[in-house]
This record gives sequence, structure tokens and C-alpha cells, in this order.
Amino acid sequence: MSTMASDAHSLKHYCFEEWINLQQENLSELLQGLSLNPNIPDHHDSLSQLTQKNVQHFQEYIDKRRHLARDHISTYFAPSWCNSLESSLIWIAGCRPSMFI
Repeated sequence: MSTMASDAHSLKHYCFEEWINLQQENLSELLQGLSLNPNIPDHHDSLSQLTQKNVQHFQEYIDKRRHLARDHISTYFAPSWCNSLESSLIWIAGCRPSMFI
């Protein structure tokens, strides 16, 4: 694997790991919010804020991936973790990078 492809893979992996960690934090906050008494004033508002926060985090993750894809699109169409059989099955199934150009 070339250095540029390796760097792209590392950036994508780091982005994913960061996303997973953020998801775990968000899940804890959501579970804590759900365990609170629904009769507490502003309970609905706090859950709405948590929901909006999660949607915003998802949008930020998608934006990061879009930015990474612009710089190194090949890592999204030919993932380095696929072995040669898996890569060939992706192509046989009709998912060719030229379709997205």
C-alpha cells in the first residue's frame, strides 16, 4: 500500500474511531436522559436538545467523511481491509467506481 493510501486509510480510521467514541458518549447521555423522571419540568426539552446534538454530531461525521472522500476516494470504493475475493465480489456485483464519477 502506498504512503498516500496508508495516510488516507489512517485518517479514515481515526475519523471512524472518533465517531464511535462520540456515539458511546451520546448513548450514555441519552440513556441518562431517558432514566430521568418524565414529570420533571423541561424533561421533553432536554431530550429534544440531546436529539438535536446527536443529529448535529452525525452531520459533522458525514461532513468529515465527505471531505476525506474528496481527497482520497479510492479508499471508499476499494477498502484496504477487503481481501482480493471480497474486492472482486464488489466489482462483480456491479459497484464500480466509474459509476460515481
